[in-house]
Amino acid sequence: MPLVVAFTSRNTHDDPVSHGQHVIDTDRSALLLLKTHISYDSHNLLTSNWSVNTSVCSWVGVTCGSRHHRVIALDLSYMGLVGTFPSHIGNLSFLVSLRITNNSFQGTMPIDLSRLYRLKVLHFGHNEFGGKIPSWLGLLTRLRYLALNGNNLVGTIPPALSNISSLQIFNLGYNKISGSIPSSISKMSNLQEIFLGSTKLSGLMPSIFFNMSSLQLLELGFNTLSGTISSSFNCKHIRILVMEDNNLKGRVPPEIWNLTKLTKLGLQNNNFEGSIPSEIGNLQNLEVFSNANNGFVGPIPFKIFNISTIQTISMAANEFSGHLPSDMGLFLPKLKQLGLAENKLSGRIPNSISNASQLTLLDLSSNSLSGRIPKALGNLRLLQRLNLEINNLTMGSPESNILSYLSNCKDHRGLSLSFNPLHGFLPNSVGNLSLSLQRLYLSSCNIQGNIPVQIGNLSSLNTLTLSQNKLKGPIPTTLGRLHMLQVLLLPANKLEGHILSDLCHLKSLYILSLKSNKIFGHIPTCISNLTFLRHLYLGFNQLTSTIPLSFWSLTNLLEVDLSSNSIIGNLSLEIGDMKVLRILDLSRNQLSGNIPSTIGGLIDLTNLSLEHHHPGFHPKPPPIPFPILGFRDGVATVSPQIWGSTVCPQTIFILIKLFVVKFIKGAVNQLEGSIPESFGALLSLEMLDLSCNNLSGRIPKSLEALLYLKYLNVSFNNLQGKIPTGGPFIHFWAALFISNDALCGAPRLQVPPCEEGSPRRKKAIVSHLLKYLLLAIGLAMLVVVPSLAYKICKKGNPEFPQQGGLARYVLGVSLGIALFTDSVALRWRGLEDGLARYALGASLGIARLGVTCIAVICGVAPSQGVRMIPRGDHGVYRAVCFMVFGCGPFSGKMASCGFEAFDPFSGKMVIWAIIWDNGEDWF
Repeated sequence: MPLVVAFTSRNTHDDPVSHGQHVIDTDRSALLLLKTHISYDSHNLLTSNWSVNTSVCSWVGVTCGSRHHRVIALDLSYMGLVGTFPSHIGNLSFLVSLRITNNSFQGTMPIDLSRLYRLKVLHFGHNEFGGKIPSWLGLLTRLRYLALNGNNLVGTIPPALSNISSLQIFNLGYNKISGSIPSSISKMSNLQEIFLGSTKLSGLMPSIFFNMSSLQLLELGFNTLSGTISSSFNCKHIRILVMEDNNLKGRVPPEIWNLTKLTKLGLQNNNFEGSIPSEIGNLQNLEVFSNANNGFVGPIPFKIFNISTIQTISMAANEFSGHLPSDMGLFLPKLKQLGLAENKLSGRIPNSISNASQLTLLDLSSNSLSGRIPKALGNLRLLQRLNLEINNLTMGSPESNILSYLSNCKDHRGLSLSFNPLHGFLPNSVGNLSLSLQRLYLSSCNIQGNIPVQIGNLSSLNTLTLSQNKLKGPIPTTLGRLHMLQVLLLPANKLEGHILSDLCHLKSLYILSLKSNKIFGHIPTCISNLTFLRHLYLGFNQLTSTIPLSFWSLTNLLEVDLSSNSIIGNLSLEIGDMKVLRILDLSRNQLSGNIPSTIGGLIDLTNLSLEHHHPGFHPKPPPIPFPILGFRDGVATVSPQIWGSTVCPQTIFILIKLFVVKFIKGAVNQLEGSIPESFGALLSLEMLDLSCNNLSGRIPKSLEALLYLKYLNVSFNNLQGKIPTGGPFIHFWAALFISNDALCGAPRLQVPPCEEGSPRRKKAIVSHLLKYLLLAIGLAMLVVVPSLAYKICKKGNPEFPQQGGLARYVLGVSLGIALFTDSVALRWRGLEDGLARYALGASLGIARLGVTCIAVICGVAPSQGVRMIPRGDHGVYRAVCFMVFGCGPFSGKMASCGFEAFDPFSGKMVIWAIIWDNGEDWF
């Protein structure tokens, strides 16, 4: 019997099991392709879990449906994945939820995702997707949750998104999208939460949002939206309304104060105006209220302090006025932050504020509050930051010193009482403040006494500011224990002693200022240990010795001020190692030697001062070494009678004039040699002051390349040659080059013109001869003119000696010498030698003053004796003296003399006027 074999065929497409396996394989393939697009799996989750040997429904982040076993949800959030998102994910046709937030996916979102028509949740937030927001998102009409926030998306909001009418959560914040908000969003009538903050959206504030009855959250902060807020509010259920950091203006619509479900209202950093009405008290669910940095005026409504739910009140930087209510802290059990700084509040700080026991931040700075700082603030045990600076507050008696009571605040991080007339002393109890204290600001508080050694107990301190007080005594060695200290500011006090080597232990120090104290001695060599130091200010002290060689190893310094000390020695070549230095001020010391050429390597340097007087700083004149009756606002009243009747005011004037010149030119550096050509490489330089040294040679033409240079002062040196004309030199003025021996250049600089090719030796010989010839003439006239005047007056008036006195007359002539030498010498620019100019001035001055005095002394007529006003813009200084005197009944009793000195930094005149009245005849 033959074997019959029967074959039956089966169509796998009709087999539901095979078909199901096929589509599951499609899901697996799509996910495995996603795995291949991951370039970095920080937690090794997909690498170790997504395996072909296990069911796709068991993979981490994957959820399958119970009916078809298809992937319905994919959540890879917070897995630290880096890579791109493949188009194959569009094959997950049953996908309802897709979340990949907080990873580092890059590139663009593939258009294939538009096939996921079942998708209800799409959360791609906080990745690195770029490009424009895809218009195809409008095809996902079942979406309820769309979050693309925190990416690098650009362009505008596509109007096609309005097709997603079922959308409830819409988040595009923290992107780079721009343009206006499309009005078509009004079609998305089911929106409950809208996040469009921190983008670049502009245009008028749309009114459409406020007509969405389902809206509960609207976040539009940190954009450039403008216009006003619509007064039409139908969103009665809104809980969070944030419009901060825009360009909105006008008054806040009164309807806002009726949104009783509001928990957060953010209006800060706009241009709102008007007052805050008492209706704010209707917002009994409010937790956060912020309207800082606007133009609100009027009193702060007291009812805001009756909202028991409120946690944050930020109303700083407005124009609020009036006083704080006496019961302001009684009904604020949840208040954590209260910021009312930069307003016009007055009155006292109420003690009741201590009842707001949850306060962690209290900022009432920059107001006009007065009275004692209430010690009840010490009851705020959770207080972390207290800022009361820039008010008129006092500290009270030592028993009620607020610093003692704040020791109860064990979590205190920052305390600022600066710019208050606290008076009093720093108590030893300052060392009992919180060990968590990081910042302590007590500048300009009129605090006296010593710095307590207990301050070294504040081991967490990173900022200590005690500047502009009346502190005295040494710097406590215990400061060296503050190893976390980054900023130490003690300038403008009366501290004395050495710079402690203990300060070298502050390895984290970033800024150190001991400026304007009485610190003496040397700079410690261990200062090189402060490797994090960036700003060092030791100017206006009494430091001596040389700059230690180790100092130049602080190669990360940005700013250095050692000015107005008595530092000696040469500048080290190692100064060129400070490559990032921006400001270097060594003025008013006693440095000598050449300027190191290595300074030319400091390419970031913007300010370099090696002279005796810093621009912008105008100290009061030093004490005049003559008896004075008073000194105020630069005017002195001097009594010459102390020296006896033989000393006249004119003599005093000459002495004072010489003393003033010494003050201007004294205490200077004595650097010599030439200005290094390498200075032409300081391309960032803005200010260069080399005045009052002994520099010689030419002004380097390479300085013309310094296009940012705004100020150059080389006055009072021995420079010669042509003043450069290019680059920044076209803006410089004459006073910046005065008192150099042989500079020449443009007429506007008031120096002789350069005589190209002519021999300078001949001119020097002429100047040399004139120096002695004119001086001899002047001395001769000093003898002849007084004698002639005396004989003439004696002949015409036998009682002449009793009326005036030859001694005083001669002293008057001496004044003429001083005045006219100044006048003529400063106007005579044809001679290079200063002494020759002075000799010529002496000759002319004696002759002219002699004739004047003859007429006056002989009683010809009462007269205004001398009026000499030389052209002060031709020199450093000029002297002007007006004298009223006469003979017989016309005897005068007063002279007013002035000394005018150029301020070489502003190009203007500075006047010192001296007035005498000796109560007797002068001639």
